[in-house]
Amino acid sequence: MRLPVPLSNPACAAIWAIATVAVACGGRADGTPSGSPATAPPGKAPPSACEPSAAADIEVSSDDLNGFPPYAAAGCTLAYVNRAGDLVVRDLATREESVIASAEEHPRRPAASAEVVAWESDESGHAVVRVRSGGVVKTIAGAFASAGEPRANGASVAFTAWNGPAATDDTDVLLYDATTGEVRVALGGPGQQRFADVSSTHVAASDFSEDPDGRFDNDGKDLADIVVLDRATGAIVKRPLPGKQAFPMLADGGVVAYLAWNGVHPEPKFVAYELRSGQVLGDPLADVKVADVVYASSEYARPAVVSGTLEWIANPDGRTVLYRAPADGSSAPLAVKGLEDLRLYAPSPTSAGFTVLATSPVGAAASSPRLRAVAR
Repeated sequence: MRLPVPLSNPACAAIWAIATVAVACGGRADGTPSGSPATAPPGKAPPSACEPSAAADIEVSSDDLNGFPPYAAAGCTLAYVNRAGDLVVRDLATREESVIASAEEHPRRPAASAEVVAWESDESGHAVVRVRSGGVVKTIAGAFASAGEPRANGASVAFTAWNGPAATDDTDVLLYDATTGEVRVALGGPGQQRFADVSSTHVAASDFSEDPDGRFDNDGKDLADIVVLDRATGAIVKRPLPGKQAFPMLADGGVVAYLAWNGVHPEPKFVAYELRSGQVLGDPLADVKVADVVYASSEYARPAVVSGTLEWIANPDGRTVLYRAPADGSSAPLAVKGLEDLRLYAPSPTSAGFTVLATSPVGAAASSPRLRAVAR
């Protein structure tokens, strides 16, 4: 049995508007034609040997395009679920690729770093997280009923572990070290802790312990705060604020960005939210608003971060637009030009200087979305 997840819930689908990954050799925020490789200033070496064109025009699965898209980019690595349902890894420098998980195990929700690729699969009637490191695939094992929602950084993979068979059962965020094979609880305690992100210094998650039923179930009353683990000291820091804050993203400079809603905001919440950020261990009352985001859709679309830049999609006037802004909110968001004739899905930015996302022509069904690479 596949563990129920937010995107499979119709109510959640109407609630969680957060863009799917649309990779477009689109345009830059300054209007430079899209599809151009990232370049460095004169006299400087290019930032990477990766070729953005190596990520373009790849057909991907249309399953779960929004929120946890079927592709992830990191450095010169692209992991994607193809139209047949296989999980493929492509080297964006050499264009070499290989299938690392077959469609039979239903691979989904890939996450990637320069060292690992992690994803969800089905095994013996429940969801598991698998990790490929050094060419070897391992299934993360532990004293939990099922696992999912992986995020990767270096050799570390943060993921959600369910302590029972139902989606509403208690969950903790666990941390897996692909180098040693160690699995440990990063963030736990009363209520559900879910939707984590991991950096070399911190783990951050959505903590639903303040919610009346202590879990994420889209009952119209979900409340959450961001909770953080300092990996160096082991200290756990809560960031309490009124309303709901969830889906943290860890950026350079000790910054955490997240989605926020007023406590009395009616469902569906995910068609409109604030994108906010602050110092990960700082006073949350000092956090700043990066943008007001409107994404009216039956599906949600989560923002993404690379280094110090946030990216997200929105459709306030009916067409989807890719936006970028500094994660610390130091300047206003900019719309990426050159994508006007495309429907966009959740972005997956890479440190190599471009962003991969799925796209489909405006007005066409998203049955065969194709990746594009947008220079940054």
